[in-house]
Amino acid sequence: MQQIKSDLICEIIRASQTNLLEKKKRAAENSSDDDDRCVTDWIFKNARHYRERFCEELESCACKELSEILKELTHSKTDLEEMLAENQFLSGWKNKQNPLNPEGDKKHG
Repeated sequence: MQQIKSDLICEIIRASQTNLLEKKKRAAENSSDDDDRCVTDWIFKNARHYRERFCEELESCACKELSEILKELTHSKTDLEEMLAENQFLSGWKNKQNPLNPEGDKKHG
């Protein structure tokens, strides 16, 4: 069961980062920024922190909840931050979280 949970968490983080990076790329395409550079910079500067933060937090979820989160990420094209902001899942989790460093994320695209 632990391997299934670990695999679900990895897939959730992968799907969330993919959705987030697609949004960053679209935003860069609509501005004068180089979209590939924007995405690459974010990955280089933020991806590790993003994975570590959500991996640690998702550990407290049951497999059923993780499955629902993955389903929502896949169908909605949102990321975990958006899900928390919209309070779609993890209502108790949202209250104990500190958001990702928004200033750091803004600096890095």
